[in-house]
Amino acid sequence: MVGAVFGEYDPSKFCIAFNTVKPDPEIEGNYIPGKRVEYDIREIDSREFDFNNKDDIKRINVWRRQILGRNFPKMRKTREFWLESEKEYVVYLVTKQLKVSHHVKWRRLANQFNAHFHGSTQRTGEKLLLRGRQKLGVITEDRPAPWRTSAAIQGQASKWQDLKEILREAVAKAAEKAAKDKEKVSND
Repeated sequence: MVGAVFGEYDPSKFCIAFNTVKPDPEIEGNYIPGKRVEYDIREIDSREFDFNNKDDIKRINVWRRQILGRNFPKMRKTREFWLESEKEYVVYLVTKQLKVSHHVKWRRLANQFNAHFHGSTQRTGEKLLLRGRQKLGVITEDRPAPWRTSAAIQGQASKWQDLKEILREAVAKAAEKAAKDKEKVSND
């Protein structure tokens, strides 16, 4: 649904209307038509909107996003909680890469991570990394190992203190080596 556009007068942008559905009392899992719902920004904001005014366009579009967001929330796939075993494997892969290079290649790491866990099942009772989110601190049912993107792995890894320390040490060693190499070159 396109919002209001600067310089293009369109009174239809003042209103949002849609039909609702409600559960069918006779057939479980079925839905029947509900009420028609209509929203009009002019009912809550009595000013005259100018489509040549950036602030007015922004106000209309913020209102539209708010109405749509409240009534049609995004349905994203739920993210699986991380397991301690996954963290341990990421730390292992990072350490392995840092022995060869002074920086982490996150895409390569993600490929290795996913190849390792692909097709495996994470079993009931395995320890969750973040225990605060679930009372038990373990997964409660078997699940296929989730696919982790490089961004997901890097984002999660940035929260782990032990890995931060490993990365800090690697950066310090790389800086020390660079300084020695520079000193060697200047002495030659």
